[in-house]
Amino acid sequence: MFTSGAFEQRDIEERQDVLVYSSPILEENMEVTGPVKVRPWAASSTPDTDFVVRLIDVHPDARHTI
Repeated sequence: MFTSGAFEQRDIEERQDVLVYSSPILEENMEVTGPVKVRPWAASSTPDTDFVVRLIDVHPDARHTI
């Protein structure tokens, strides 16, 4: 069963097989509504590779939620 809501992501972000990009701190609130499109450019030497992209909200109290 899937549980909805915001989930902490710091444990995942700290893994050695995870690449994290963080933007500068936003000066104003930003609403993100609707589909988000990402165009990653990557190469892999393995026969099968999966890429997952997540948009994470980093809160002032240091929570990282999806």
